[in-house]
Amino acid sequence: MLSQIPLIAGDEHSDPEHFPPATYDRDGQQLDLRPVNSWTMRLQELSIPEIVEVQLVNSIAPTVLIQQLAPLMRTARSVQPRYTHIINVSAIEGQFAGHKTGAHPHTNMAKAALNMLTLTMATDLAAEGIAINSVDPGWISQQVPYGQRIADHKLPLDEVDAAARICDLIFVAAQGGQAEYGRFWKDYLVAPW
Repeated sequence: MLSQIPLIAGDEHSDPEHFPPATYDRDGQQLDLRPVNSWTMRLQELSIPEIVEVQLVNSIAPTVLIQQLAPLMRTARSVQPRYTHIINVSAIEGQFAGHKTGAHPHTNMAKAALNMLTLTMATDLAAEGIAINSVDPGWISQQVPYGQRIADHKLPLDEVDAAARICDLIFVAAQGGQAEYGRFWKDYLVAPW
């Protein structure tokens, strides 16, 4: 994963106090105890590689995947004449509705770009039998730096909840429900962009 490769000055020296050797979180990822991370940073504090990586992962990679997979999805529809689905995993950070702080602007703009991709492609893809939507899977990971976390705070959702939210539109359509497209979904409901 790109985020594990040293990109900027200081990355090549990992402090064992911040990254305890052979210590992993509940998802098997290296435990990160840094007092500051990009989630709390303002624009002027972010490195250019961090900004670019977040755009690549959250908006450019999904764009390329859709571009390359849509022809295969069209072919699949000729065999099975029901909608195929593209679910873009977004977040409330990508919504224009609601208040935004100055923190993590790179994440906000990457998810907003993903939402715009969904909205822009929806009508054309739907005409070809591909339903595209953006879904906020909910709060399932702790982005706040370790030292700023609330003690004993349990996240409200887990990966199973997130997967259910992401796949719900596909399951509803597979059971004969209407194939929705071109929407932003949060908590199983359409939410404002």
